[in-house]
Amino acid sequence: MAVFNTGAFNLTLKAENASSTAVNRFAASADVVLAPKEGVALWYDQTSSRWRVAAIANSGGGSGGVAGPGSSVDARIAVFSGTGGSLLADGGQTIGDIAANATNIAAVGHAATAKTTPVDADEFPLIDSAASYALKRLTWANLKATAKTYFDTLYSTIIRGTNAQTGTSYTLAITDAGNVVTCSNGSAVTVTVPPNSSVAFPAGTQIEIIQTGAGAVTLAQGSGVTINSKAGNKKLGGQHVGVTLLKTATDTWQLMGDLTS
Repeated sequence: MAVFNTGAFNLTLKAENASSTAVNRFAASADVVLAPKEGVALWYDQTSSRWRVAAIANSGGGSGGVAGPGSSVDARIAVFSGTGGSLLADGGQTIGDIAANATNIAAVGHAATAKTTPVDADEFPLIDSAASYALKRLTWANLKATAKTYFDTLYSTIIRGTNAQTGTSYTLAITDAGNVVTCSNGSAVTVTVPPNSSVAFPAGTQIEIIQTGAGAVTLAQGSGVTINSKAGNKKLGGQHVGVTLLKTATDTWQLMGDLTS
């Protein structure tokens, strides 16, 4: 059955209107409104005993399960107009337009004005894999906080401890690895590097030694230990001088810094 509005006013087919007998009602999600010169094709569903919309024709010349504007442009994507589910509008873009826009994202981003120092409110686009790959935004502040949390789990903060020695002799201990040993005494001070059999410092261990007192500080080799240094010097150059010990092998160390004979 076809119904065509030849009048000058809208013609409304009421959806599931109780004024009609059940077998004569229109089964639709919303009222079907026919503007002047619009028509609708109906078919009878014997299973549910209802009339259903087969197609709508309008003055724009289109036909099908929904009605669209007569000014639509060929090949553009149609979008719903309103919530009734039976009217379409021109979406303004073709599938080709959307594909081109996606392709051009990299080029557009590359051509944008450069900014050397981002601030916390700056934003980045993000594809959220935890939300069905929806497009989200991420601020520079969020990025910094997340990166810090992540890298804090990988790298410990470098805060070296200080072992303050005030005597005239000291043998390095495993707790000195990676830290600083200060020597403060008015008389000469001897710092001994023990053999690996006594204190097993890992290869690559670094220990800094600083002379903070007036007494000269000299590095001594424990049993079987070799300390390599420029010209064989192992005495610090004076008060407030610092040197670095680096373990290069099982019982071999490199002494670097301001040294004297």
